[in-house]
Amino acid sequence: MKYFTYLRERMLTFFVFLWLIFSIETFLLTVGGSEWLAVFIALNLAGAYFLITYTEFYRLKSQYEELRETVDSMEEKYLVSEMIGRQRTSDELFLKEILCDMTKSMAETVNRYKRELKEYKEYIELWIHEIKIPIAAAEMIAENHKNEITKEISVQIKRISGYTEQALYYARSNEVEKDYFIKDIHLEELINEVLAANRKELIAIDTSVYVHDLNSIVKSDGKWLNFIIGQIVNNSIKYRGAEKLHLELYAKENLENVQLFIKDNGVGIKSSELPRVFDKGFTGENGRIEKKATGIGLYLCKKLCGRLQHKIEVCSIEGDGCEVILTFPKSSFVDVFS
Repeated sequence: MKYFTYLRERMLTFFVFLWLIFSIETFLLTVGGSEWLAVFIALNLAGAYFLITYTEFYRLKSQYEELRETVDSMEEKYLVSEMIGRQRTSDELFLKEILCDMTKSMAETVNRYKRELKEYKEYIELWIHEIKIPIAAAEMIAENHKNEITKEISVQIKRISGYTEQALYYARSNEVEKDYFIKDIHLEELINEVLAANRKELIAIDTSVYVHDLNSIVKSDGKWLNFIIGQIVNNSIKYRGAEKLHLELYAKENLENVQLFIKDNGVGIKSSELPRVFDKGFTGENGRIEKKATGIGLYLCKKLCGRLQHKIEVCSIEGDGCEVILTFPKSSFVDVFS
């Protein structure tokens, strides 16, 4: 806000002031008063006017700047009415009352949507747990009646189970801190669990798995980390290309962190698409061709890694495979909770 802008917005009072000076000067000159007296009075009135208006302008400007700084520092800006100081005028009091009413209405709306979202999330989690029962039953039936048809059915059931699990982790991804337990995880044991869970798919496509240098301990949540690595392995299976899939998993221990490398010789990712692989819903050209991608897997991996204070990177050359690097810091805030 500038002073001349402030005056321009108050042109009516300015013209009233000019009319007042003109009237006084006219009266003094009419009754034969001194010209010097008329000039003196005019200058004093002008000085008083500009002093009063500038003082009011400076007060309002200070208030607005303070309010702007307060708003900029707040995360929930709709609660700004609670931070407004003492009101000096009836206009300020009226504005404060309006803002308080708006804040109250906004808070009620936000709380209503939070309740609805919580109820929906609870329903989704309940539905997922319930659907796991018929999925497990279908897997058992297919396992006990093995033939070419049931083998294919088992593959599709496995995919359904994977998407169901993905939906469960997606529903919980915003509240990881309420459902995780940080402890020491032996990478070799965890990797063996992930490979065992994907054993049928890996065997079905005659995958060559090379696991080495995994004798490292990292701090993480076993369940969430199992899901993250499982998503990466599933991507390697999906985008394996025409050649036999070669999957390599190994770890490297550095001074400040431990890095887990997961490499494959699949179709790879275009360099132009690499910056977007963690975007929600992004499938890339390979995903559109294969029609197998949801664009959720790597997005969830990135989100969960962020919550767990891990780092995830993807390196790839189109047609020459893909490498995913998970980095686990050796010292972080999670030590406090472990």
